[in-house]
Amino acid sequence: MATMDKKNVSMNDVAVAAGVSLKTVSRVINEPDSVRESTRDRVHAAMEALGFRANFAARSLKLGRYGCIGVVMFHLSGGAVDMIDGIADAAEERGFALTMIKKRAGEKMTLADAARRMSQLPVDGMIFNLRQMVDDFDTFEAPKTSRR
Repeated sequence: MATMDKKNVSMNDVAVAAGVSLKTVSRVINEPDSVRESTRDRVHAAMEALGFRANFAARSLKLGRYGCIGVVMFHLSGGAVDMIDGIADAAEERGFALTMIKKRAGEKMTLADAARRMSQLPVDGMIFNLRQMVDDFDTFEAPKTSRR
């Protein structure tokens, strides 16, 4: 298989190189368990040879989700690394990645500030690790979500 410019490789190019339909390439990307292993292997080999990468923005628009959980850490000490490891494992088991914001110990931040900052990133949900008291703990209301 010939290598193409990575910026110009489409799912159709992958389908042609692998000898499958465009729908099959889509299923390999979005529902891999619905495709026979030998076909998946052929499609993955074509993707690798061509340098194909799925378009994250297009996939997010189609699925209506990002596949990412936002984690706000107020500092990374003590058992925080073990906690992140556990969150990452649970997220990965469910097909999610993590986006993390870390605040320094003692740095002034409210839950509302953290939620506002995290809501500007491509995340489907948020986890807050409060290792220090925040001013709006008793009054914080989760941001309203908008359906894409």
